[in-house]
Amino acid sequence: MQDTVQDLANLLTKIGPEQALIGADMNAPSTLWGYANNSPRGNNMEDLISGLNLHLLNEKTQSQPSSVGMQRENQSDFESYRPVSLLPTLGKILEKLLLERLNHHLRRNNLQHPNQYGFRTNTSTEEAILDLLDKINSAKNSNQHALMISLDIKGAFDHLQYTSIKNSLDNLKYHSNTLEALIDILSNRKVAINTSQGPATWNQQQGCPQGSCKRPAFWNLVADEVLQQDWPQGVHLQAFPDDFDFLVNAGSKQEVRNLANKALKIFKTWTDKHKLEISLDKTYYLHINKNRSGPIWYSEIKWGQNNIKKNISYKISGSY
Repeated sequence: MQDTVQDLANLLTKIGPEQALIGADMNAPSTLWGYANNSPRGNNMEDLISGLNLHLLNEKTQSQPSSVGMQRENQSDFESYRPVSLLPTLGKILEKLLLERLNHHLRRNNLQHPNQYGFRTNTSTEEAILDLLDKINSAKNSNQHALMISLDIKGAFDHLQYTSIKNSLDNLKYHSNTLEALIDILSNRKVAINTSQGPATWNQQQGCPQGSCKRPAFWNLVADEVLQQDWPQGVHLQAFPDDFDFLVNAGSKQEVRNLANKALKIFKTWTDKHKLEISLDKTYYLHINKNRSGPIWYSEIKWGQNNIKKNISYKISGSY
């Protein structure tokens, strides 16, 4: 910590009167920026701030910063916590080697769906946005109504079923030691935890540890199944990586509504098959009129028995 503080001091002294903005996570608790107690690291940062006449942008709050620990919104809710996985180094190396060979096979045989923009080489957020914008402009130029639907899979990686992954691997028809090793990794896995009554273990049937490089690769394999569906004309689906975006366009509002609900029923069949759920709080639709002066349109777009909420803005891959 002392070296970091000294480096910052040297840098700021060197640039002289020039203005500079420093952003960093120093892990330095101090009452100045919301912690209950001070720490030696926090004291070092206080000395740096006062010694160089810096201005602290953090606002002091009544609670500790959200970066402390692993807790999320509701501390009493079990799902607000995510376990920390300490993966063995040799195991991570083996996974990396196996996945490199698997991904090489997928790329060489063109087995990766082009509408999946997440966790793939030579794809980006910008491409996902441009692809959707091109299709929106095409619908408007054709004087059609368009409806965009954003679907968020709830805890996608945590609820990914091992049987779904194994079936996706089998469907590749990739007979090799690599495939067998990947399937073995998913077999006979157990979770163990120490309790006050002693160790408890149970079979693990779903979820990939955070930090494991196989998480995104396995997810893409399962997600490709729904992307490869034979969607009706006027329905476009793309993903990045576990967020799915529908664009539905047709000549009339009623046609768009019917087409959208039909597409969602097909998508729900896929989520039910793989025991996945969507987060209704993060799922919404946006209607695009075929003319700017058209009336505001409230559609009855449903997920099962639930209405999907309407929104006035749309976020694609983290960008509005």
